[in-house]
This record gives sequence, structure tokens and C-alpha cells, in this order.
Amino acid sequence: MLQGQSIRDYLGRFVANIPQRLGPSTGNGAVFYFGPEGERLLSTVTVDLSTVVQDAAYLRIHGIWDAKKVTPDSLSVTADTFVRQVLDSLGLQFEA
Repeated sequence: MLQGQSIRDYLGRFVANIPQRLGPSTGNGAVFYFGPEGERLLSTVTVDLSTVVQDAAYLRIHGIWDAKKVTPDSLSVTADTFVRQVLDSLGLQFEA
């Protein structure tokens, strides 16, 4: 859940033009696709309305790293760093 603003207002930052004449809009979301960056081959970030928790966000952060550049032992730190980078770029953070 977001503190200080509704999820619908937050998602509105990413969607500028909602298609018309398809029925009443019940919300929106966004999917971002990214190409290679450093050791990462590709990534996607999905930001949407949660269907499980009312008035909350659903985030799906997906990344694929080059096995020649990232070892299994370092993958959890690499992935955690990427998740924190994504959250920061979306203006979000987890509360402890």
C-alpha cells in the first residue's frame, strides 16, 4: 500500500492517454521493458493494481542476468540491488 496517495493516482503518472469508448475505466497499470545493462541481459517491471489487497500496488520485477558475468553465489546480492534500484526509480520503498 502507498502512504500519502492512492494507488490510482500513483499509477496515473504512468498512463497519460486511456482509450475511450471501451467502457468505464476501472484502473490502469504499466509494464516497462528494458534491454541489456551491465550484467543484466533484460528486465521487465510491471506496476498495477493489486487484485489481492484493496487499494494497493502489484509489482513484478523480472530480470535475467548473464551467467558468464554473474555467479550463483553473487546472484542474490545482484538481484536485491536491482530490486532496490527499481523501487527507487519508481519513487517507492519498503517499510521495515
